[in-house]
Amino acid sequence: MWGGWRPARPPAPWPWRGRSFSPRRLRQLLSS
Repeated sequence: MWGGWRPARPPAPWPWRGRSFSPRRLRQLLSS
């Protein structure tokens, strides 16, 4: 769905902001 969209580092205005940001969590969100 997202193709090969993989940002090296997430932009600043992201909700997770590194706090609750997790590669696995993000992958699940994109998967759903």
